[in-house]
Amino acid sequence: MSPDATRDLDLNLLVALHVLLEEQNVSRAAERLRVGQPAMSSTLKRLRTTFGDPLLVRKGRGLVRTPAADDLVEPVAEALGRFETILGQRHVFDPATSRSTFTILTSDFVALILLQPLMQRLVEIAPHIRLQTRDLSPDFADRLRGGSAELAILPSAVASDTAGLHEQFVFRDRYVYLADPDNERARGARTWEDFALLSHVGYSGEELPAVAQVEFDRLAGLHGHDITTETFLLSAYLVQKTHFVCLAPSRLARLAAERFDLVTFEPPANPTMIDETAFWSERTARDPANRWLRAQIHEVGKNMV
Repeated sequence: MSPDATRDLDLNLLVALHVLLEEQNVSRAAERLRVGQPAMSSTLKRLRTTFGDPLLVRKGRGLVRTPAADDLVEPVAEALGRFETILGQRHVFDPATSRSTFTILTSDFVALILLQPLMQRLVEIAPHIRLQTRDLSPDFADRLRGGSAELAILPSAVASDTAGLHEQFVFRDRYVYLADPDNERARGARTWEDFALLSHVGYSGEELPAVAQVEFDRLAGLHGHDITTETFLLSAYLVQKTHFVCLAPSRLARLAAERFDLVTFEPPANPTMIDETAFWSERTARDPANRWLRAQIHEVGKNMV
């Protein structure tokens, strides 16, 4: 990009570029920025001229980023984050009056176990703040860098492509099995050979496998599951009044056992612990509101039993 082109790139254009690169859709980008589609199309045309690259090209019925646009995603998000930090330094963050919205990528397990006590805490000290959760996916790191979420909370053992991200331990758990109380074969299982003979509901978790699922399946000699779900809670629900068993974090298993009238039992060995960890990008690292939220999550995790 030439120096003349740099002078033409104002902050509004940078914001539009960020949203267009993230959405890869002119209509959705226009909706997010509350402008008309013709105006957003005109902005995209101006950006293409400024950068000397198409940025978004048609593929099938949609648009995809060009290689040059892919290279812009992270630096543009970081640039906007730094600018927001500069502005934030002029204003003291007040949780009691803030109406900020935070997006957290996580599993149903963490949403149930961690966010419920977190919301109880926020109701008292930050009544207007909103939290929204989104499902985890293998591209969670790109979503953090791109600005579509402020935090991701997941087991550190399955986190990948985390270069440049910040992280903080939140809480630890372990895995147990759930079964119907009338499932005598499950209650009598003592060895991995016994477990191999049981019918299993497996967990896939939006292509991010449960941190122990693969290891436990290997120990039991399993090469597949009778049923596979994408949430721990659904796995537990399917176990009731059947001959199936499922693997679940112990805190969630206690809730599910009470809600669905199930029993928990220990595997022959528990080789894997769950270290739930929060990840965030440089874009939000110094933002006062995000630093405050991370401190609240850390306190809740520290007090979990």
